[in-house]
Amino acid sequence: MKRALILLAALAIGVPALSGCGTTQATDQDYVKQAEVKAAKIREIFDKVKGDWNALTPEDKSAFIALYKDEAEAKVAWEGMLNPRPRGGMPMGG
Repeated sequence: MKRALILLAALAIGVPALSGCGTTQATDQDYVKQAEVKAAKIREIFDKVKGDWNALTPEDKSAFIALYKDEAEAKVAWEGMLNPRPRGGMPMGG
């Protein structure tokens, strides 16, 4: 009997956590759509000046920075797009 109560308590705690309680597929799709719109805007601004930060208009620079926490974070993201670094994984080639 004691084992059954422990099992029921574990299920009561674990099932909602595993089911993603508080999120829905619609919520996830909204997040994905927002992320896609943000990524498209970032790429549009970057491509417009061919990656040259100094060629940004004041409006585009402000719009780009507004997509990040601050100008420093925006510049790090810009540099990452300008000079992408490969992420881990196995080396390619022979």
